[in-house]
Amino acid sequence: MVLRSHSLWLLPVVLTIISFSSNTAKANAQTSYTFNASYDAVGRSNFDPSNPTAPEQVIFSGSSTNAPYGLSEFNALIYSQFDQTTGLFTVNSNPRGIGLQDVSEGYIILGGTNNNQLFGTYSGSGRVDFQNNTTIESGTFTITGGEGVFTRATGILSADAFNILPTEGQDPSTFISQRSFNGSLQTPQAVPESRGVTALVGIGVGASFLLYQRRHKIAA
Repeated sequence: MVLRSHSLWLLPVVLTIISFSSNTAKANAQTSYTFNASYDAVGRSNFDPSNPTAPEQVIFSGSSTNAPYGLSEFNALIYSQFDQTTGLFTVNSNPRGIGLQDVSEGYIILGGTNNNQLFGTYSGSGRVDFQNNTTIESGTFTITGGEGVFTRATGILSADAFNILPTEGQDPSTFISQRSFNGSLQTPQAVPESRGVTALVGIGVGASFLLYQRRHKIAA
């Protein structure tokens, strides 16, 4: 009988804890976004024709006509290392990834005019087609944050590129780049106001106290 009495007055507290746990789960929920877009860009590098295997710094700027969420602008700083023997190259926004020190950290930024932005890191590899004077590249855009609706965004997008290299007589440091990003990303949902949770806890504890007092009066 005593055990049953204690169980009854503890019931509101248990229900309050369950409700609080539910609110915490809601606070940890995420919103997912699908992203598929292509960008026409220009790459400008510090390429040295007399030393083609030296690491390069490449700055990209471009735009898209099909990017969702207003992210129509593409800007990046990426480092590249070419192996003339194999025709392969590696790319990385982290300069230390290709052995460079004491240079600026790279980045990828997708933005636009509506204050939405995605930014993060990039790594990949590719092959030079000497016959057609082009390169094919694939990699990963790891999203580390953003602005606007993408504040605190995380995710991974696959990244592909087709680059048209300059021909003889053209500026060797400038080339055309067609780039695409595909995948999904997530942002945390807004945390519910704590006032509602606090009030709920207060109601549960108060109900438990009143029920406890009432049962002790009846017992007396």
